[in-house]
Amino acid sequence: MQLELAVHQEGRLYEAISWTIAHRGNISVETRAMYREQRGWLVDYFGDVPVGELNFTAVNAYIDDETARGLMRETVKKRLKLLRLALEDAWRRGFVKERPHWWPDIKSDSKPGQDFWTYQQYRQGRLAFDPDQRIGIDVLFWTGMHTSDVHRWRRGDVDLERNLWRRYNTKSKAVARWLPLPDDFAQLLAEWFAANGMTEPAHRVAPRFWAYPSKGMIRTCARAGVPHVTPLGLRRSCVSYIFELAVKKGMTPEQAAEFAALWLGHKSDPRTSRIIRTHYLRWTPDAIDIANPFDNARPNFAPAITK
Repeated sequence: MQLELAVHQEGRLYEAISWTIAHRGNISVETRAMYREQRGWLVDYFGDVPVGELNFTAVNAYIDDETARGLMRETVKKRLKLLRLALEDAWRRGFVKERPHWWPDIKSDSKPGQDFWTYQQYRQGRLAFDPDQRIGIDVLFWTGMHTSDVHRWRRGDVDLERNLWRRYNTKSKAVARWLPLPDDFAQLLAEWFAANGMTEPAHRVAPRFWAYPSKGMIRTCARAGVPHVTPLGLRRSCVSYIFELAVKKGMTPEQAAEFAALWLGHKSDPRTSRIIRTHYLRWTPDAIDIANPFDNARPNFAPAITK
């Protein structure tokens, strides 16, 4: 990395992004690798220009050009997040006159109701994927883990005898934790392990899953005629299915959110509970039917637990 920084002129785009990748803290190894790939795409488009030349007009032109050639806005947004970090650092280092407060707002491609699967849609949609990709879809739906954690998930993280799985969340730096293994997921894993001879603890569960699966997932869904979904969408789907099952057990939304936070590896506090409910939770048809306040024949949510 030091050699890489030394051979590129300070204050130009390649060096600025490289400096950010090298010096920003709290970035996982996988994220740094992704940033290096994004650096290539950004420099290919803008050229190795002085960072002071990058302004609102240039960034807007990038958004228009990349979306016009079919790149998803979510992908554009992720690449520009790195660019903004680099420009922020360049401003602190004295290579840019002003902080990039002019940054454009990039709206997502998704619409309400999209990028989400109910349990029934998952059971149908997973069949559209080849087995090597399907197992990654299964792990994403049932665990809600980030793609980077799915890639490193190993046979030793599944205990079929005790019906447990080990959850990771390297982004939140949560301590790895053993959690109950859902019966449907346990059966899928047992069949996958047997079919692929996965007996060693070091064997990765989804070794051939896409490194960057969003685009492949959306294309596969389009060909199969099922609602499109991304890794983030399956994270939402996991939380929403947990909520649906919690409703059936008479748990309150707050209790369901706390359990979902534990499942995903988020901190268990009131703010996290709110984030879970607003960012990840989607009401499934079954949950709506069960919690219907207009149906007097069935009880609504159980009363909140008071201390």
